[in-house]
Amino acid sequence: MNKTKMSLGLAAVGLTLSGCFFNDNTNVVVPTVPDVLAFLGGGGGGAETFNNPVTERKYGVLKVGMDTSAGTLKLGITDSTFPFIWIANSGEGTISKLDVTTGKELGRYRTGPGNGNPSRTTVDQDGNVWVGNRNNNTITKVGLKEFGQCIDRNGNGVIDSSTPVQANAETETAFNPDIKDWTGAFGDGLGITNAADECILLHVALIGNEAEDPTPAVVISTPTDIRTVAIDPDNNVFVGGYYQNSLFKVNGTTGAVIKSMATLQPHYGGVVDKNGNLWSMSSGSGKVQKIDKEMTTNTLIDVGHNGYGIGIDKFGKIWSTELNGGRFSAFDPADPAGTLKVFTQTGYSRSQGITTDDNGDVFIAGSLYSNHVGHYKQVFTEGAFTGVTFVANYIVGTGPTGVAVDGFGNVWSANEVTSNATRIKLAADPVNAVIDTFAVGSRPYNYSDMTGRVVRTITNRQGTWEATFDGGKPDYVWQRVLWKLKQALPAGTTVSAYAKSANSEIELGAKDYTEVLNDTNMAGIKGRFLKLKVRLTSATPDKTPEITEISLK
Repeated sequence: MNKTKMSLGLAAVGLTLSGCFFNDNTNVVVPTVPDVLAFLGGGGGGAETFNNPVTERKYGVLKVGMDTSAGTLKLGITDSTFPFIWIANSGEGTISKLDVTTGKELGRYRTGPGNGNPSRTTVDQDGNVWVGNRNNNTITKVGLKEFGQCIDRNGNGVIDSSTPVQANAETETAFNPDIKDWTGAFGDGLGITNAADECILLHVALIGNEAEDPTPAVVISTPTDIRTVAIDPDNNVFVGGYYQNSLFKVNGTTGAVIKSMATLQPHYGGVVDKNGNLWSMSSGSGKVQKIDKEMTTNTLIDVGHNGYGIGIDKFGKIWSTELNGGRFSAFDPADPAGTLKVFTQTGYSRSQGITTDDNGDVFIAGSLYSNHVGHYKQVFTEGAFTGVTFVANYIVGTGPTGVAVDGFGNVWSANEVTSNATRIKLAADPVNAVIDTFAVGSRPYNYSDMTGRVVRTITNRQGTWEATFDGGKPDYVWQRVLWKLKQALPAGTTVSAYAKSANSEIELGAKDYTEVLNDTNMAGIKGRFLKLKVRLTSATPDKTPEITEISLK
């Protein structure tokens, strides 16, 4: 093979967010890799930079939350999540994936055989979505086709999956969403065997110990109505039900239960902080439950009102709402009792979901009984949080239950009564906000992190960069990857790399990434095609690692 060192740079393919790019993995020309291949930041010596659009298209580069404007790889300030939102269509047992830039529905997927009444969609750190079914004890994982996460289970050389919903030119309404079949029964032990859609990756039934032992020392009940689905810093999944005092942690890759425990109250919704602790709300209890990362302790914290929705902001404060009465609250986890503040909504007396954006602004879904999303700004006095000020009530579809923020900073609501989703493009003057509504499936009822912004900006702040390379022959043995930094890693930041290989590009979807160390032999990475993922993390928004060169051999 050619011993000449190549200098390459990388840029966007397909849909573009500032710092977030993807392609559909079709018709990508992947160049052959010489013995040494280098991506050099900053140019010089004829080298191109990391933000070169031509070479990025060649290598099918996918980047989320990365800033390459200076020709290096570093974390972006904004746009740190995937350009999709996943809406749970409770009335028909499906979830809809929407492009947040256009509102177009890109696919619709069953959450199991029949209608499991899904109501929680939570995006993991890799862009896959987990959904909980309210009618039983199951959760389902769906992969992101645009990032090559689906698996060619029938071996026909293509990914058989839901195609984009077509639009009726006359009525501008969606029809024929091409939902693939899934036969069998929920939790029947067949997993995804009968799921025709090859982007459906896992189907897991959660079973407590009372199912096998009628008199266990500590009862861990089987959940009958999944509500809490939340991703931890290790990309695993906390899962709990509405009626049972039990909690499960599920391996995000395999679907195996890592641990289960009895808890002090059931689980209606949950968020995970950067330390891996779960903060869970039980509807109507008036208490938030804290469960540590290792699932060894749990504590109840009084929030001063009946509880319903739950959220977390960039400062780490926990927010909650109540369904009736119009109150919402916040507290600092370091001192819940001493910092608890309770507020009353302006103009409306009911609420459900709650979320915050990169500025710390708070957004509240007005509930099944209204058609608004409330907007509040946090107030700080000499650096200390002292309250909120009302900004606006935005009119959305009827019955907004869940709210989320996308990578552009737009606010979304899932509207159950009108079976649609609304996007709010904020403006300095609220009267100039642009509000658009998009059709989805029947009766969307949605909480949790349906865009993945929480997990990628608060739970584990990160950016990722992926590229695919061709070794030129089957079973090519990949040796090592080397990256160089502009300066020593700032405190609280990390750089890590992961690789997987196969003899065809479509086979890569079935492979798991293996972590590879800097300038160290990669054992067992063999196959014509290699996919490399580089992940940067930072505990604070003001610090980032910066990579100036990646060399692959």
